[in-house]
Amino acid sequence: MIINNIIKKNVLLFVFIIVLSKVCYSGGKIENANTVNSIPDYYFSLTYINLVKEINFKNKGNSIFFGYYEQDNNIENGKEPIEWILLEKNTNERIATFVSKYILDCKPYSQSDTFSPWEFSYIRGWLNSEFLYNAFTEEERQIIYEGQVVNNPNIYNNIPSGYNTVDKLYLLSIEDIINYFVEIDGTLLQKKDFALKKNFLATSKGTEYAIANGLRVLNRPYDINHHNGNYFLRTFTGIENRIWYNEVYGTNYISYISEFGQISIDGTCVISCDDGIRPVMRIQY
Repeated sequence: MIINNIIKKNVLLFVFIIVLSKVCYSGGKIENANTVNSIPDYYFSLTYINLVKEINFKNKGNSIFFGYYEQDNNIENGKEPIEWILLEKNTNERIATFVSKYILDCKPYSQSDTFSPWEFSYIRGWLNSEFLYNAFTEEERQIIYEGQVVNNPNIYNNIPSGYNTVDKLYLLSIEDIINYFVEIDGTLLQKKDFALKKNFLATSKGTEYAIANGLRVLNRPYDINHHNGNYFLRTFTGIENRIWYNEVYGTNYISYISEFGQISIDGTCVISCDDGIRPVMRIQY
């Protein structure tokens, strides 16, 4: 009798364990296990953990340092840390968007004097290959978020800027400038009008390295705009330079931000060699 009771209790205990196991490890638990297995290794690195902590305490306009790139034009002392300005924190997707504080280099937007939309541009390839590998370690390259870059037509003249792409690094667009740097209440039309005026928030100074590579900067030693340079956007412009492309009109002129923070509607030729590069990156935190 005693033995039978022991056997019954053990059987019940065994059944209870089986049921409990099914409850605990079914549905979401199994998915979580798969999710854990798919988490990249860098999520557990000190570099990423410290970066996420820093981002959580930052607000728009604050800066972080991430990656290294030559800036003082003194190759012998090594590359300098890159300072990035926080533009936006998307709290739903937990993606933080940054732009370099300084104009880091001077390169043509395209190597061909024709309509070269973002997806085919020289500068897109350079940013996501040579610059990416030069400025960041393997771990840092994995940390940079790779996501969609939306390339809408120019909101001032409807010139197309190409198809959307998926990139780690890219350039600002006219719409980005309006969204991130134009602080004014009201309609988009008012913001568009304001964005064409001088705007200190959108200005950027060139590094000595960028200047040595051809960046044209404002030379006014006693002016707040001293050493500000023009930098490319990824939005096309220039109605008078229209080219028939894929059943739409394109141009070989690209918009840029002037040394005074104005959006240039006239733009400059895509092979211009004295405008700068101010990269944008995103971090998923």
